[in-house]
Amino acid sequence: MQSLGSGIFRKLPEEAFTEIVGELEFIHKVSIAKRARSILNSFMDI
Repeated sequence: MQSLGSGIFRKLPEEAFTEIVGELEFIHKVSIAKRARSILNSFMDI
């Protein structure tokens, strides 16, 4: 899977690669925030 991904990224211009990485980091941060919020909510319910 990694070799497939690097093959795709090699074809993309560097700007697009940077944009994709930024997008993935944003999605990752949002998912962490949602998980943290759900954990906090479950603690408050107790």
